[in-house]
Amino acid sequence: MARNIKIVPLLLSVVAGMGHLWEGKDLKGLALFALFAAGMAGVLEGLVLWAGPGKTEITVIAAIVVAGVWCYTFIDIVRLTYGPWREKIRLRRSEHLRRGILSFLKGEHAAAEQELLANLRLEPGDPESLFRLAVLCRLKGDLGRARRYLRALKRTDTDEKWAWERIAEESLIDETEKKKPAESRQ
Repeated sequence: MARNIKIVPLLLSVVAGMGHLWEGKDLKGLALFALFAAGMAGVLEGLVLWAGPGKTEITVIAAIVVAGVWCYTFIDIVRLTYGPWREKIRLRRSEHLRRGILSFLKGEHAAAEQELLANLRLEPGDPESLFRLAVLCRLKGDLGRARRYLRALKRTDTDEKWAWERIAEESLIDETEKKKPAESRQ
C-alpha cells in the first residue's frame, strides 16, 4: 500500500514554515516562519522580559498568534502532502487549464482569463498559466500587465522551459509598444 502522506514535511512543520520550504513553497514557508518567530518572540517577551503593564495581554496575544500559525501550517501541509487531496488539486488545475485554453481558442478571452487565474490560485507561479495570461493581456492591449506576467514567469520558470516563448512574447510586446506611438501620431 502506498503512503498517502509525506512524513518529512509533516515532521518539519513542528517549526512553522519548514515543511512548506521542503515542499518548494518558499514564499509561503518564509512568511509562516516569520509569523511564527514573531509570535514566539512575543511570548518570550511577555513571559520573561517584560515587567511593565500589559504583560499578560502581550503573552496571550502572542500565544494566540503562535497557535494560529501553527494550526494553519499543519492543516496546509497536510493539504499539500496528502495524496488524495494532491490528486484532487491536480485534477482541478488541469481542468481549469484545459477550459482556459479552449476559451482562448474560441476567442472568449474573458472566460479564458478567469480559468487561468483560477489555475494560478491553485498553483501560484504556474508557468503555462502565466504565459497564457501574458498573451491575453497583450491581445487586449494591457502591455504593463503582460510584462508583469512575463516577469513572474521568468522568476518561476527555473528550468527555463518557457524561455523561448517568453522571449518571443516580450519581442511582440516591444513591437506593439513601438507601433502605438506611431499610430497615436496619425
